[in-house]
Amino acid sequence: EFHEPGGEYYDHEFEGAYGSEALRQHQEARARRRRLTKEFRRTSEQLMGACYSGDAAEVTRIYDEGGPKHFDPYGNIVPDTWPEYDGMDSAIKYGHTEVLSILLQRGSARLRSVAAERKSPAHIALLGGHVEVARVLLDGGFSPYHVARDRLLSLFGNTWRQSINYSPLYGACTYAARFTGPRAKGAAGVRLLLARGVDI
Repeated sequence: EFHEPGGEYYDHEFEGAYGSEALRQHQEARARRRRLTKEFRRTSEQLMGACYSGDAAEVTRIYDEGGPKHFDPYGNIVPDTWPEYDGMDSAIKYGHTEVLSILLQRGSARLRSVAAERKSPAHIALLGGHVEVARVLLDGGFSPYHVARDRLLSLFGNTWRQSINYSPLYGACTYAARFTGPRAKGAAGVRLLLARGVDI
């Protein structure tokens, strides 16, 4: 195995076992995978950057061209949810409502699932005062009652403890506490949840 003067990867053992035509196809497949891997990585970086900056047009363009992808362990090209999760976190944190709507409409269905130990997306949005973002999340099916659970390690295995400090209502109240008066800007998130019957 070595690199010939022309720079092409060459495998003598492969050629001896399968023939020169099979070797050529093997080399082409390797080159294609390297090229696609670079393209997939660039697309993922572009998506995360667009979500961070709130560039809805760029996010739309990326999904029009197929969305983020990567190779699974079996060599299949599949959707890549990692940059979508990262982009969604940025959209929620920085109040990019339009970007969030695009991700929920065109991104992976897994974006709508929240692990038990993760903070509620609505909690994060309301903690930052992004009421319209929280409205998009709730209208999109996210639970206003999701409360993150802390994993506790003990001699008897893993146990879980709910932390009320991570509920959407707690996040809204925390933000509202920075302002004074019931009509203050910060109370909008609290009113949003109370209007939907949320009480924790």
